[in-house]
Amino acid sequence: MAVLVAYFIGLRFPLWLYLPLISVLPIPGIVDWLTQSGKLRESRNSIRVGTGLLLGISEACFLLLAINGMVSMFLVAMSIIGLYAISIYIVALKTKCLDSYLDDIMRGY
Repeated sequence: MAVLVAYFIGLRFPLWLYLPLISVLPIPGIVDWLTQSGKLRESRNSIRVGTGLLLGISEACFLLLAINGMVSMFLVAMSIIGLYAISIYIVALKTKCLDSYLDDIMRGY
């Protein structure tokens, strides 16, 4: 929300920075989720807040592309997000992390 509010009051990221932010900022959140779901470590709230902040900035940049009608950059960003989704699925499937995660959901954890 802060990025969107800042944008609407006149503070803006340079246009060239949108795609790198959308590409790089989700990585810590993905690593945190995969390592926690794979039971490699226990996540802490401070880590979740930090990775959530980075994901929020990335998502706000994505929304700003749509709001500003930057169709070509929006489609590239959509492709980046799609590649992340496919990559996460493949890694989670191959490492059995997906099975563990779904078992926890079914048990109500």
